Amino acid sequence: NVLPAESGTSRRDESPAPRGVHAAVSVTVVLKRSGDDRRWGLAWETAGFKRGGERVVEHLQPGSVAESWNKMQDQSGHPERRIQAGDRLISANGKTQPDEIKAELAGREVVLEFRRWVVRRSPSPRAERGGAAGGHAWHPGSSSMSPRGAAAP
Repeated sequence: NVLPAESGTSRRDESPAPRGVHAAVSVTVVLKRSGDDRRWGLAWETAGFKRGGERVVEHLQPGSVAESWNKMQDQSGHPERRIQAGDRLISANGKTQPDEIKAELAGREVVLEFRRWVVRRSPSPRAERGGAAGGHAWHPGSSSMSPRGAAAP
């Protein structure tokens, strides 16, 4: 069971990293809807939501604003900006308290910040010698990718 995005609140980013995960990254998403009757389409994991109000994405509802966002990210070559199962909602329009997040989700436009745990690949021997890093890393506070070790904008 999942709860619809508009039915509750959450602000929990202090949780420890899952086993084998090395970095927390932020993903910023801007969603707009034409009317209050159109759902964002974020379905939350029920257990965490009921236990402590955590908003962790379980899945996206078909035909929703969130699903449209993901399709747009795929088409523009930015699949790393997609909303994914397991993403934890940290803020809505900069608001972090549960009642404030709920109020922001009632509007027609919302800037959501999600926290995501990622596994970082260990650097290749070439990267350790100062060569190409062989991958990209997300930087907290950024929705863009930059080469591993590069400063975030």
